[in-house]
Amino acid sequence: MSEYLPETIEEQLELAEEFLLSRETDVGTGKQATHRVSPEVYSIAAPLANELREAGHARIAVHVYSGALDRFLRDLATEGPLGK
Repeated sequence: MSEYLPETIEEQLELAEEFLLSRETDVGTGKQATHRVSPEVYSIAAPLANELREAGHARIAVHVYSGALDRFLRDLATEGPLGK
């Protein structure tokens, strides 16, 4: 996560915008989900929603998370299939 989630609010907002534009802003309204993450990822991701809210950008954290995950999955795909 630390490799894909930008540190500054400005960069996070750019990532969210990039993600939304790549989906032509059609990201659907999925259901709330719960995922297990490592303590390292949690320490990076947990404060994000509050930091964005305090900066006046409430409800955008899900798009920032999605953009980071999207970048990770694209990079993973370019490395080819996983070995056995």
